[in-house]
Amino acid sequence: ALDLRTSGWGYEIMSGGNLKLVSCPMGSILVNASTTQQTCFRCDGGTYSIHYEDLCSRTPDSDSVICRPRSCLRCPIGAVCLGGSHFSPQVESTWEPEVINQYVSGASGLVEVQSAAALRLQNCSAGHVLFRTLDPSLDSCIPCPAGYYLLEPTLYNGGRTVTNFTLGDVSSLCNPCPKNSFCPGLDKVVANTGNWRSENKWCPASACRSRQDGVDCSAEKCFPVQDGSYTQPQACHLEGSCALRALVYRCPVGACLEDGVCVGNNTGPMCALCDEGTTKDSSGVCQECTTTAITNSKIILSVLAVFIFLCVWYVFSWRPIFTDVDSRHVQNLWDACVILVGDCGGIFKKKKDKSQRGQKDEARDKGCLAQVFQSLKHVWKTER
Repeated sequence: ALDLRTSGWGYEIMSGGNLKLVSCPMGSILVNASTTQQTCFRCDGGTYSIHYEDLCSRTPDSDSVICRPRSCLRCPIGAVCLGGSHFSPQVESTWEPEVINQYVSGASGLVEVQSAAALRLQNCSAGHVLFRTLDPSLDSCIPCPAGYYLLEPTLYNGGRTVTNFTLGDVSSLCNPCPKNSFCPGLDKVVANTGNWRSENKWCPASACRSRQDGVDCSAEKCFPVQDGSYTQPQACHLEGSCALRALVYRCPVGACLEDGVCVGNNTGPMCALCDEGTTKDSSGVCQECTTTAITNSKIILSVLAVFIFLCVWYVFSWRPIFTDVDSRHVQNLWDACVILVGDCGGIFKKKKDKSQRGQKDEARDKGCLAQVFQSLKHVWKTER
C-alpha cells in the first residue's frame, strides 16, 4: 500500500545496495546527512520552502551537498505562511524567487555555503512603500500613514524603497496631503466639502509648494498621465523626476459636496457646469429652466421677423412711390435692420449646452424687444 507520508520521496541506490533519500516534495526540506537519519521534513506554519535543498551545505572546493537537520525559511513580515510551500502576500504585491547564500563555519573548520531559493519582494501596490534589506524575512509593503498618500506602485530599486524600518523613512517617501483635502493613508485622497479633485498628474518638485494647510501643485507645470500607465513621461526626465500627484481645486460657492460630489444638477470640472435643461441661479446652483426665458425669445423672434419684413417691403414696394425720399433715409432704415439682426441675432443660434445660457444672455434677449421699437421710432423721425 502507498504510504502518503512518504509520497513523493525520491531515493537513489548507492553502492552496497543502500538507499539514499535525494529529493522531497515541494514544501518539505531534505535531511540525508546519514543513512540512519533520512527524512523529508515538512515546513511548519510561519515557515516555507519552495526547494527541498534549501539551506543545505556545500564546501567551496566540492560539489557534494550535505543536508543536515535545519529549519525552513522564515515567512517574511509581508506574507502569511501556513506551512509547506504556502505563501500568501498580505497586500497586493509581487514576489519572485532569488537565490540567497549564507556562509557558515562547518564542523571540519571549512567555510560552507548554504543556499536557498527565497521569495523576495519586487513591487508593492499603490499606497505602500517597499521595505527590503539583505534579510528576506523582513521584506514587506509599509502603508503610507495618515496625512500622506502614494498613487503609483513602488518597485524595488525604483526610488520608493526603504532600508530602515522607521516611520520617518516611510512618510518621506509618500506624498504629503494636498491642501483642502483629507488623506487617511495608503492611496486615499478625499477632497473637503466645497472642493473638487481633478485627474492625477505627474508633477516635478518645482511644480509644488508646501503650505501650512497642505501641498499646492500647479497643474500648468505638471504632465498628464499617458494611457493610464505608471510610466513617467519623457518631460519628467528633463525635470529630474516626477511624482504622481492628486490635484484639488476649490469649487464655485455651493457647487460641491465632500469628495468632489456635485450638488444637484451641477456637473463637469469643479462642478461649474450645468446638466442639459438647467441653468445657474444667482447662488451658482443649477436649476431647471423656466418657460419665461423661452417665451421671451419667441416674442423677440416674432417682432424681429415682422420688422425685417417691413424693412424689405418698404425698400422694394413703397420706395418707388415716394421718389422724392432722400436716399439717405432709405439707407438709415436698411442700416437699422442690419444692426438689429447683428445685435439680436443670437436668439437664432441653438446652444449645444443650455447650461451656457447665463443671466447676461437673458438680459440681452429682453433688451432686443425694446431696441426694435426704439429703432422704429428713430427711423420714423428721420423719414419725417
